[in-house]
Amino acid sequence: MARASRDLPKLQGLLLVGGSAAYLLAIAAAAFVTVSMSARDNAASQKELARKVEPHVPGDLIRTPEVILRKMSSNPQQSRQEIALLVQKIRTQDQQDADGFVKSLIKERSDLQGLPFQMGGACRMTQESSNLFGMAVGITHASLRAEDTAIIGKVDSVDRFMTHWNGQDPRPASRP
Repeated sequence: MARASRDLPKLQGLLLVGGSAAYLLAIAAAAFVTVSMSARDNAASQKELARKVEPHVPGDLIRTPEVILRKMSSNPQQSRQEIALLVQKIRTQDQQDADGFVKSLIKERSDLQGLPFQMGGACRMTQESSNLFGMAVGITHASLRAEDTAIIGKVDSVDRFMTHWNGQDPRPASRP
């Protein structure tokens, strides 16, 4: 067999090697395409499964049920005391277990069971996000204060009324 390959002209040998290389390259390309299509199909099926499992945001937020921790008194002083007691309860339970308050709340209330909760560090903001949130709150408060000031500034002052109208009511007098 070794002798037969020596007898082949060089061109035929090159064609044989080149054809074999092209054949192996075609097989490798087909394998690559198959693997990439399989990975794409797998990613698409995982994405579809995640879409089905995730909670859907309601189209109309007005119909979204409100979840409250506890009804508070309408008396501001009493509600402050209730909030202080609730904060103390949360701190006490969270000292025993990092997410103790939320876990006990889920056990006690059937309306919270089945809702998605993030626990531990996953539910806490990073320092950068916290700083950005604080800045956004500050900007919002400043904007609201500026809007309040702009509204107040549009109201005629008593001095302007006295100067412009000379203290007289600008409405026409009604006839008896």
